[in-house]
Amino acid sequence: MSTYNEIKQIGQGGFAKVFLIEFANGTQAARKVFYPNQDQPLGLEELASVKERFKREVIYLSSIDHSNVVKIISSEIHLEPPAYIMPLADATLADDLLTIREYPIQDRIKIFMDVLAGLEEIHDLSIYHRDLKPQNILRFGVNYAISDFGLISLDKSQVSGLTHTGLAIGSDKYTAPEITCELKFASRASDIYSAGCILHDLTTLNFGARVPCNQIKDPKNPYEVILQICTRLDKNERFQSVKDLREAVVSIVTVGSHQQPIQGSYQESVLAHLKDDTNYNVVFLNSFLNFLEDETYANSHSVFLNLDQIIIEKIIAVNDLNIISRLSKVYSKWLSNINFDFSMCDVVASRLDILWNINDPEVRTHVLLGLLIMGTNHNRWYVEQKFVSRIKTCDPLTAQRFLMESLVRKTQVRAAIEHLPNSINFNRSELPYMIQQGFERYSI
Repeated sequence: MSTYNEIKQIGQGGFAKVFLIEFANGTQAARKVFYPNQDQPLGLEELASVKERFKREVIYLSSIDHSNVVKIISSEIHLEPPAYIMPLADATLADDLLTIREYPIQDRIKIFMDVLAGLEEIHDLSIYHRDLKPQNILRFGVNYAISDFGLISLDKSQVSGLTHTGLAIGSDKYTAPEITCELKFASRASDIYSAGCILHDLTTLNFGARVPCNQIKDPKNPYEVILQICTRLDKNERFQSVKDLREAVVSIVTVGSHQQPIQGSYQESVLAHLKDDTNYNVVFLNSFLNFLEDETYANSHSVFLNLDQIIIEKIIAVNDLNIISRLSKVYSKWLSNINFDFSMCDVVASRLDILWNINDPEVRTHVLLGLLIMGTNHNRWYVEQKFVSRIKTCDPLTAQRFLMESLVRKTQVRAAIEHLPNSINFNRSELPYMIQQGFERYSI
C-alpha cells in the first residue's frame, strides 16, 4: 500500500473516527479508524463484539463492487485499532438535504433510487445495514452511495446480546423500533423502515417533522401511503423488498396523465384486464402482444410503463414459452428505444430482470440486450451493473445466443460495451470467454 500522511480529522461517529489522508502522489482519501465513542463505556465483551463487526464491515465491503455502495481502497484490519481507507466523498446526504429540497421532485427521487440501488445490492448478499440515515449516505459527484456498516449483520450469523448501541428510542429519526431493543432483530424490513424515513426527508414540506420509531404521517406528502407502509410498527406489514418499494415509488410518478392511456382507448381497456384479471388466457395474451409488436412506441408507451411486476409475474404464470419469449423481445426493444428519467430506468430494468428466471437462452438474451443498451444509453449504473451481474454468470447457450444477437445489433452493442469501462469500470476482458472471442472475431 502507498504511504500517506494524515492531514486532519474530518468526522466522528459512535464507533469510528474519520481522517483526511493524502498519498505521496497528492491524491486524497478518507481513513476510518475504529474508535468507540458511547455515552456509556462498553464492557470488554461488548467492545470485542463491536470491533469484530467493524472488521466484518471491511471484509464484506471489500467484496462488493457496486457504484452505490462505498468502495474500500485498502484494508487495515490487521492494525490496532483496525481501520480502512475509502474514497473521499464530496458531502453526505445530510449535508445536502436543505439544498435538495429545492430540486424538482424527479431529481430528489433519483437520489432515493441511488439509495435503493445500494441497499438492494447488500440485501441480495443477505446483509443488513441497520444504521441507514443521511449521515451514512455519501455523495461522489452527483451520485450517492451508502456507507458506514459498522453495525453490519449477516443472515444466520451469531449476534451477541449487545443492545441499544446508540440507537435508543428518541435519539434517532431513522431507526426501526424493533432494533432499538436488540440489534439481532435487524432484517430487510428494518432497513426498509429507515429508507422510508429518508424518502420522507426528500419529499416532505415539513422537513424533519416526525416522531422517532413511529409510523410517518404527512398528509400533504404525495408519497404518504408509501411512507406509512415503510414505517409500520409491525415489520411484517412493511414492504418486504427493495424491489417492492421501488415499484411503489414509481407508481406515484406514473399517475401523471402523460403516462396513462387515454380514457376509453384500447390501451386503457387492455391495462384494466391485465390489472384486474387473476388468470390470463393465451388468446388474450396473443392479442395483447400483437398490439405491442405492431404499434408505434408512441401508442404503446403508456402500456409498457404500466406493466408492473405483478402483471409480468402473472404472464409468466401462464407457462407458455412462446408468449414469454415474445414479451421479453418486445419489452427489450422498447427499453432500447425510449428515454426515461433515472427513477424509471431502475424500475423498468428490474421488471425486465424478472424474466431472467426463465431458463431459456432466447429470453435471457433479450434481458441482457435490454439491460445493456438501456443502461448505457442513460449512463445509469444500477442498470449497467444488473447487465454485468447477469452476463458474468450466464450459461454457454445464453452466451452463444447473446453473441449472435450482438452481431445483428453490432453498432449498438459495440458502443454500449465500449461505454462500460468509463461508467462502471467493467472491461470486456471480464466477459465470458466465448463472448470475448466472438466479439474479437466479429469486431464488436
